[in-house]
Amino acid sequence: MTGAIPPGRAALLVVIVAVSTFANSLFNGFAYDDDAIVVRHPVVTEGRVLDALSSPYWPEVVSGSGLIGLSPS
Repeated sequence: MTGAIPPGRAALLVVIVAVSTFANSLFNGFAYDDDAIVVRHPVVTEGRVLDALSSPYWPEVVSGSGLIGLSPS
C-alpha cells in the first residue's frame, strides 16, 4: 500500500492536532460557572467518583455567583 500512514504516525498526528487545538486555552482561568461547578463542588474537590454519577451537575444554590436558582433546563 503506497501512501498509507503507519499507525504510530497516525496516532502521533492525532495527538499533535489535539494538543495544538487546545494549547491556547491551557493558561486561561475559569469562566462563568466554572468556580461553582469545579472549584467549590464537593464531588470534584473530595473526589467522590460514585456521587458524580448520581448527583446533579448544577448546584442548587451558589451564593455570590449569579447562579441562584438558575438551571439550564
